[in-house]
Amino acid sequence: MRYTPELRVGLTLLVTLAILFLGIRFFQGSPLFSGSYSLFTRLENADGLTPGSAVKMRGVVVGTVGDVALESETGTVRVDFTIHDDVAVPSGTRATISGFSAFGSVTLALVPGAGDGGRLAPGQEVPAAPTTDLLGTVSERVPQLAGRADTVLVTANLAAGEVYALLNNPDSDLRLALAGLRQTTNS
Repeated sequence: MRYTPELRVGLTLLVTLAILFLGIRFFQGSPLFSGSYSLFTRLENADGLTPGSAVKMRGVVVGTVGDVALESETGTVRVDFTIHDDVAVPSGTRATISGFSAFGSVTLALVPGAGDGGRLAPGQEVPAAPTTDLLGTVSERVPQLAGRADTVLVTANLAAGEVYALLNNPDSDLRLALAGLRQTTNS
């Protein structure tokens, strides 16, 4: 059986398009033969999150970031992402950014919370998790930390004074023990 050149070109084009489609889904981290549904979140800062970044829940990749855009009216960053159909994102889930942009490993992390047991519907917003600023946390605790550091330094000063007094007393057990140790090492 002979195929016409047009039929061969058409079949080649269809096979090429199928391979291209599957390749794009593979490199996006999307499941090849199953679907996905869309969710979004609003964050204060994108922190290096880009389209194509992984979406993880409990350390497992469950989706892909689709779009990261600054909303001019609110000043927040809207992140649209897709989740594999076989993954149920529970209500009460919060979104946060994890990883370091310097290493190129920034991901959108979904932290499941105590919800009513239901699943988020496609198109719903996943609220952002409260942000924790390391510098802010430390600066809030400076007075408490300074008080503890002061207590530690006072205690260390008292201990050093006691050791100094023991070393200056010729009849102290510590001085006698050190003298015995010196004799043992000399012999």
